[in-house]
Amino acid sequence: MIVGIGEWVLREACERLVAWRQAGVATLRIAVNVSPVQLRQRDFTQHTRAIPADYPDAAPWLELEITETSLVHDPEETAALLGELKSLGLRIAIDDFGTGYSALGTLRQLPGQTPSRSPAPSSPGWPTRRTTAPSR
Repeated sequence: MIVGIGEWVLREACERLVAWRQAGVATLRIAVNVSPVQLRQRDFTQHTRAIPADYPDAAPWLELEITETSLVHDPEETAALLGELKSLGLRIAIDDFGTGYSALGTLRQLPGQTPSRSPAPSSPGWPTRRTTAPSR
């Protein structure tokens, strides 16, 4: 089910980008999280390859966010996958960077990715949950 939802979200993001550009809205970048389940699908690149063909004006403004832990599962396969996605003109960001078990050395082997700006849970500015009701 997540694979179908993920494909729908990618296409919906592209449709929004195209509609905004046609309406004269300033170009915005849209980041779409890619599920580790999607990433492991054999036909993920095939489905993703269709995006620049179907939405050529949107592809440069689309960024795929891939979690750090899903990238380090098989670094060689991941490097090939990221290289192919980048060759399509898509931007790649590493989501949840620093929360997994990978080393910077492993991440440096991957082609042209950038860590996402999402703060780690222990970072300043990370929202904290109130665990008790406020006193009056």
